[in-house]
Amino acid sequence: MRSQQYNSALLKPKGMKRLKKAIVATVCSILFFVHIIIAQNTPVNFEASGTGATTTLATDYQSLGVNPANLGYPQNGRMIHFSLLETGFSLTSDAITRKGLWQTFVSKNINDFTLQDKKNAAALFGGAGFLMDANINLASFSIQNKKLGGIGFVIRDRMSNMVKFNDKLAELIFLGKDAPYFQNAQPLSLDQLFKDSRISGNWYREIMLGYGRRLLKLPGIKLYVGADIKYILGYGNLNIYSDDKDGFFARSAITPFAEVKYDASTPTALSKSGFKPVGHGWGIDMGATARLLDVFKVGIAFNDLGSITWDAETYEAPNIQVDSISSSGFDSYQFLSEIKTLFLNNHMLQWQGTGKYTTGLPAHLKLGASFNPAKWFEVGVDMYAPLNDHAANLDKAIYSAGGFFRLGSLAKISVGYVDGDIYENNVPVGLAFGIRNWEMGMATGDVLTFFRHKQPTLSIGTGFLRFKFGPA
Repeated sequence: MRSQQYNSALLKPKGMKRLKKAIVATVCSILFFVHIIIAQNTPVNFEASGTGATTTLATDYQSLGVNPANLGYPQNGRMIHFSLLETGFSLTSDAITRKGLWQTFVSKNINDFTLQDKKNAAALFGGAGFLMDANINLASFSIQNKKLGGIGFVIRDRMSNMVKFNDKLAELIFLGKDAPYFQNAQPLSLDQLFKDSRISGNWYREIMLGYGRRLLKLPGIKLYVGADIKYILGYGNLNIYSDDKDGFFARSAITPFAEVKYDASTPTALSKSGFKPVGHGWGIDMGATARLLDVFKVGIAFNDLGSITWDAETYEAPNIQVDSISSSGFDSYQFLSEIKTLFLNNHMLQWQGTGKYTTGLPAHLKLGASFNPAKWFEVGVDMYAPLNDHAANLDKAIYSAGGFFRLGSLAKISVGYVDGDIYENNVPVGLAFGIRNWEMGMATGDVLTFFRHKQPTLSIGTGFLRFKFGPA
């Protein structure tokens, strides 16, 4: 009898309000205490990069490359969004300290590496690595309507670089001819030296066009789907690794603009120098988002499905026995410049010209959910899972959680938590301001980096020219 009275009470307006408050409190507690992260190597904007739940929080043109289904519904009631020069940049390492990252990549206050410095670097990078990501949205535009859905267009440059060394390879990379390796009587082959290691990077421009719209509407449920297609101009590809499937694999194609010098020629050499593409390809992203009771969202997306054919300035390195090196090894942590050492035959790789080759994009799966009880507040969880081992893709899944709240119509504060793969206990924070039709903002991928010495992530996302117009 008491149970019946209690259930009937819940059906009354006051009971429904109490039930809704209880659900809100429970969901908020769960979301804030679940371990979550932001996928730093996916293109993220300054508004979302301070959270982590990009699968359901990203909207308008910012959802391209994240979850294009979110184009199907306006997030802030505006019909048109466009921007110029939104940027995102991230450096992280489980080997270099915060001071080392700052001096090497920001202040450029780099001392000459002594032999002892090289030995220390080899010890630090044994079983550890470094990851760099940069994204520049050169131009972005979207138009959205509740009934017709949304169309988005983005021109984006993406650059990624990843290194991961085992103990023996770290010694060879930093010490070169002075490595203890050469004191051994039996030399090893490259497929043995590169086990559990990788040196990789990508640099390309995406020209993206996407569409999203509502597919289904039922009581309490709205389902949105979307996809985008991208034409890709490739400016750089490097992938060196060894595994049981491919054995030793080393391929390279880099624009003449980078001024990389080889000790060999290639049949695919370009006749002109400068900023020329060396590859072309296509890719797609596709996703779906369900909105439940207008307060919950659940999303899934498959991104970077496609490939690039590298047909200019192409090289490969064969699997050889490494019995001597005339190079003295890397002289700093400036991997983008020091890796050029690996293209000269005085190191361990003997590059040879080759024909065109094709690589897949760093395909990945994104899953997410969020809770949006009011316009001024949303919180969610995310997962990023790599689907292949192509250049610059992550090795392991990462998980995230976070959200934002608005201070009236003038500001939005974002905060999250990141952990997984090379990221460890990162806390992204972002702040955005808006006045009428204009928005600007900044975010960092880990505010704790400024207070801790190890496991740093130097990261910043900016946008100063974002505009929005018209009611949706």
